[in-house]
Amino acid sequence: MVAEFEQAAFGLQNKGQLSGLVKSQYGFHIIKLIDKESAHTKSLDEVKAEIEPILKQQKESKAADELARTVEAQATTEGLDKAAAARNLKVETSDYFSNTQSLPGIGQASDFMEKAFSAKPNSPPVLARTPNGYAVLQVIDDQPAKTPTFEEAKDKVDKAFRDEQAQSLLQRKTQELAERAKALHDLKKAATEEGAQYKVSDFVTQQSQVPELGAMNGAASVAFTLGKDQISGPVSTGRNGAVLNILDQQEPSAEEFAKNKDVARERTLEQKRSQSFQLYATNLLSAMEKDGRIKYNKEEQQQPGGLPAGS
Repeated sequence: MVAEFEQAAFGLQNKGQLSGLVKSQYGFHIIKLIDKESAHTKSLDEVKAEIEPILKQQKESKAADELARTVEAQATTEGLDKAAAARNLKVETSDYFSNTQSLPGIGQASDFMEKAFSAKPNSPPVLARTPNGYAVLQVIDDQPAKTPTFEEAKDKVDKAFRDEQAQSLLQRKTQELAERAKALHDLKKAATEEGAQYKVSDFVTQQSQVPELGAMNGAASVAFTLGKDQISGPVSTGRNGAVLNILDQQEPSAEEFAKNKDVARERTLEQKRSQSFQLYATNLLSAMEKDGRIKYNKEEQQQPGGLPAGS
């Protein structure tokens, strides 16, 4: 809890009392005292629901760490293929890549790239952290960085263009579906008209994973801001686009609320930090434009696909 918020909150004395306007690094707040209790050491029963998910996560993290180090040790002595086969893991071989690329299954992983570009060809396998856990990597060959020829770059440029066009089409179609669904007040009917799939899920929480939508704490978290029968705008999940319709809602139990309240609090704080940074960046950019520290080449900016040129 930030100092300004804490001072205002603990300065309230009576239930139902409202604070004045409180300014913090996250914005402005008005605090209402709902209830309070004297400070005391909580019993095991009181904190059990909070401790269990933390211990479970720590246990899973420790198990993953031990497994990764075991695979690394076995790969060093017996080879990467045998170590992977012993645990039904798959060895993936990539083409040459640069340290700025995002590799399939790896993503943007600074530790992985650091280990890969500091290892020599055919040196022993090494363990590296990735956004999704661990990877054991071995460098087979390397080559000096160079500007690719047209023939070498042609396929990549063509694929990038096709991906960009497909993403643009997906966004447009998802926007049209959202607009049509809201006009009809019926997502199922709009999906049928637009040739889109209509699927219904069971109740989900912000910790759920939904097929084709992914984690509900990502772009699909907009679902938790909607009321019953409301329809969302377009939701992009990377490869897929979706429009969400809330058919029914169910309040979490007291136990579920206690278990997830810390996660929800951190997520809210992270959202507020992001919003504050975006606001700061926008205001800073406007101020720099106004006093001449940034200038744009308007002709270049208006070219198809052109980017603003800063000076």
